[in-house]
Amino acid sequence: MKIKVKIVLLIANMMVLGTVLTGCGQISVSAKQVQIELGGEVPSDLSDYVYIEQEMAKQVKNNAKLDVSEVDAMTVGKYKVRIYYGGNEIVSEVSVVDTTPPEILLKDTEFSAGSVVSANDLAEVKDFSNVTFKILYRYPNGEELLVDYVHLVLGMMVELKAVDEYGNEVIIETLPTIVYEQPCEEEDYEDRSYESFFDFPYGMEYVDEEAYRYIQKAYADFNWYSEFETGDLTQYDFYKEKYRELVNNTAPFFNPETGTEIYLNDFEPLNNYESASIYYFFDIDKDNAPELCIRSERQISVFKYDINRQQFSMWKYIEQGHYSLSGSLAMRWDNGSGAVFYKLDENGEEVCSISFMIRNAYNAVIGPRYLVSLPVYAEAERNEIDENIVKQGYYDRSAAIYYFRVTESQYDELTNDYYQAREAAEYELADVTYYSYEKLFGEE
Repeated sequence: MKIKVKIVLLIANMMVLGTVLTGCGQISVSAKQVQIELGGEVPSDLSDYVYIEQEMAKQVKNNAKLDVSEVDAMTVGKYKVRIYYGGNEIVSEVSVVDTTPPEILLKDTEFSAGSVVSANDLAEVKDFSNVTFKILYRYPNGEELLVDYVHLVLGMMVELKAVDEYGNEVIIETLPTIVYEQPCEEEDYEDRSYESFFDFPYGMEYVDEEAYRYIQKAYADFNWYSEFETGDLTQYDFYKEKYRELVNNTAPFFNPETGTEIYLNDFEPLNNYESASIYYFFDIDKDNAPELCIRSERQISVFKYDINRQQFSMWKYIEQGHYSLSGSLAMRWDNGSGAVFYKLDENGEEVCSISFMIRNAYNAVIGPRYLVSLPVYAEAERNEIDENIVKQGYYDRSAAIYYFRVTESQYDELTNDYYQAREAAEYELADVTYYSYEKLFGEE
C-alpha cells in the first residue's frame, strides 16, 4: 500500500470563478482543488469540489448530484467529474498523478552461504503501478548498476532499489541472514572431488611450500594488464557513422547464437537501450578498428563491423552481474570477495581464466578460507599440473577447476597484481566510455 501524501487531483472547472447556478434562486460557486494520491479514495462530497455560499450549502447538497464514476483512481490519467444542479451541469477535468515511491517489505528468510539471490528473494515490493525491482551494485569508482542477482557472503549489506513506472524510487539496505554451513564430510581424500566449491569441507589443508612456490610463479607469469587499445584513430569517424546505423536500427547484426540477422530493437536483452545504456568504443579485438560495446543493467553486448563483408556481428555477449571489461581481449567477473579474470582471443572466445576467492566458513573458530586456482587454458594440454601439486588441490567438478588453500598473506601477495590491474582498467575504461548516444555520436 502506498504512503499517502498530498498530491493534487486538479479540478479544472469549465465555469469561471463566481459562476451563478440557477435553480431555486441564484447561487454563486467556484471550483476547488482536491488532493489525493494514485490508489487513494476519490472524494464523494460535493463540497470537496466546489465552494458554495454558506447559507445555500445545505440546499445545494440536498439537491445536487455528484458523478465521479468516470474517475479511475488506480490509473494515472485525466478524467471528468460532473455536477448536476437545477438543470445545470459542471464538467471538470481531473488529473490523477503518482509521486509516491514503492514500498519495500523485507522477507524474514534465511540463506545458505554463497546463495545466489535476486531482489525478490530478499523482499517484496508494493505499488499501484509497474515496478522495476533490482539489486543495486556500486562499483569502487562510485558508478551504480542494477543487477538481477548477487552471491551472498557473511556480513554483506545488500541495497535494493525499486522504481515505479512514473520514476518514483526508493532504496533500502538489508543484511541478509546467513545460516552456518554444515561441515561437509571429506569424500575420497585422495580424490578431493566435490560437486562445487560450496561443498568444500571445513578442514581444507593448506598447500605446502613447494606447491605455493609453483602457484606463485604461475601468478607472477600471468599478465593481468591489458590496455584499452584504440586502433586506427583516423578511421573513427567512418566507424562511428557505421555504428550509428546499427544503433538507429537501419542495419541489422548477425547473431552467431541463432545464426540469423536481427535489429537491435528486436534483441530482447537490449530493450530500451537508447535511454538506459552506456557505450564503450575501442578496439577490443586488436584488429586496429574500434568495436561498439553497449552495456545495460542486464548485459554487455560487443558488436563488430566487418568492413570486407559490410556486416555487423555480435562479437561477445556477456550476461550482466559483476562482469566488466578489463581491456582489449580481457574481461573479469568480480563480486568483491572473489574474482575470475578472462583472456579472450580475436573471436571473443575464452583462451585462459584464473580464479580466486575468500571462501568463508562463517565459523568464528575456523574463519575464512583463501582459495586460488591455477590458470585454466582452453587448450587442455596446457593444463597439465605436477601430480604432487594436484594432490593438494580441491576439485570443483561443476567448473572443472582445482582450488588450493593458501594463507591470508599468501593470498594477498598472489592477488596484488590483479587488484592493481583492475584499478588501472577502471581508470582507462573511463577514457572510452560514453554515457549517452549523443555523447558518442556527437548529436548534443
